[in-house]
Amino acid sequence: MIITGMFFDKEIKRSVLAELLLLPHPVKPNVFSEDETKKPNKNLVSDKKKFDDFQRANDMGFFLHSESALFDISFSDDGKSSVFIEFLDGSFADLFCSRFHRFAQLGIDFGFISEDAEYEHRNRHFFTQGDNEIETWVGRNLNKYVPGYVLANLCF
Repeated sequence: MIITGMFFDKEIKRSVLAELLLLPHPVKPNVFSEDETKKPNKNLVSDKKKFDDFQRANDMGFFLHSESALFDISFSDDGKSSVFIEFLDGSFADLFCSRFHRFAQLGIDFGFISEDAEYEHRNRHFFTQGDNEIETWVGRNLNKYVPGYVLANLCF
């Protein structure tokens, strides 16, 4: 599986969302939800009023679904907002790669495309504290670290 991540200031969230909705079929998001595992067919992105109401009610983040990808969108007031995209079929990631530069033009701070196993290998960190196993991720807070080099990076 291919994973893509983009980090940006919350002020450009509308532009980032608009660009996601311009992606070609079958990557283009068509359903929204509060849950990554549920894809309610009644929550269509094309229902603009319902989608706008949903966004206002979920101002910290939500999920978008397409036929070939899951979009995990998080908005932060005190750090970087992010979009993580999991492509169910690596071939569809090529459709996204061809448009990756458009997100750079919007002013994202950092973006990457990677095999999910490579992303985990380079960025997932485990440590033990007493009897507890703690898992953290390098690169989720751009004020501290940038994710490791992967298939493609955009840095600004």
